[in-house]
Formats: sequence, structure tokens, C-alpha cells
Amino acid sequence: MLSNYGNPSIELPTKWGEMQILAGNGCLLIYKRPWEEVPLVRIHSACMFGESLGGLDCDCRQQLDAALQYVAQHGGVIAYFAQEGRGIGLAGKVAAMALQRKEGIDTASAYRRLGHAPDPRDYVPLKALLEKIELPKKVKLDTNNPLKLQALCNMGYVVDREKLSIEVSDMVKDYLHQKRTHLGHYG
Repeated sequence: MLSNYGNPSIELPTKWGEMQILAGNGCLLIYKRPWEEVPLVRIHSACMFGESLGGLDCDCRQQLDAALQYVAQHGGVIAYFAQEGRGIGLAGKVAAMALQRKEGIDTASAYRRLGHAPDPRDYVPLKALLEKIELPKKVKLDTNNPLKLQALCNMGYVVDREKLSIEVSDMVKDYLHQKRTHLGHYG
């Protein structure tokens, strides 16, 4: 449990360049200074299938790579949460994926069938970490998810939305369409 260690911080060499890492309460801040007057922020949840196993049915790896590259070049912050499967864990995510494939339903419907909210994630631990790195109160949020935008606003940030450009497959285009239709994501 990280809380026993305070909020450890290190420099991490990456393929994009040196980044600062700050850990706390299930969240890892990956950031680089100096940042623009209105810095980019990405709130990103872990995705073992897309990021580690090369899964092709989501855009998680592409989103993370685009954000890391942007932050390395322009400064900014990536808040990486250990909230696999929108916070229901690996087993829950696999169960939802099985329902989707077996019954041809979308992710939000599968989560509901399993007794979960479509997006049960909690971003409250982020506030203390962003304050610790003295992030300006006006930011650009790289997201299509209105819940993430609202979470930052609730923390007292003035938020503009900016979407980094990535290339996606037809399979991912369908996935993103489902998120717009069933979760209210922006286009």
C-alpha cells in the first residue's frame, strides 16, 4: 500500500525523455516541467489488455502514447490510475468482456448486468497530488469522457477540453461510437 510510504517521487527515463513520477493513493502522476501556460492533463486508467497485451479492441495504448509524447515535448501531466476495467478490476473486466462478446452488448450494458455503474471510477485522490506539484488552476484536459472533465472542475480547476489526435482501427471506431452512445462521451 503506497500510503505507508508517503508520496514517493522519482525521475524516470522514458523513450520520450525524462519524466517526473509522483505516486499516491492508487494514482501515479507522470509529469514534466516547464509546462505551457495552460498545461495539458490526461487522466488515464490502467488497461492491461491494450497497454501490456497488445489488445486491438480499445485505444488505451494509443491514447497513453500520444499523451506521453505530448508531455515530453510540451510539459504537462498524466494521472495514471490503477483502476483496471473502469475500477471493477481485472476479473470484472473479463466478465464484462465475456458478456459483450457472448450477447453482443456494449460495455455500459455489460457493467450494469454485472451490478456495476457504467463508469464507477473515483478521481478524488488526484486533487492532493495535483496540488503537490502546483499545477495551475486552468488546464486543458485530454479526454472524451465528461465525468473526467467534471471531476477536475469539482476539484476547483478551470478546464478546457483538448483531444490529442490518434489513429484508430475500425474496431476501435466502433468501440468509441459505443462510448459516445452509451456513456455520453464527446466525439
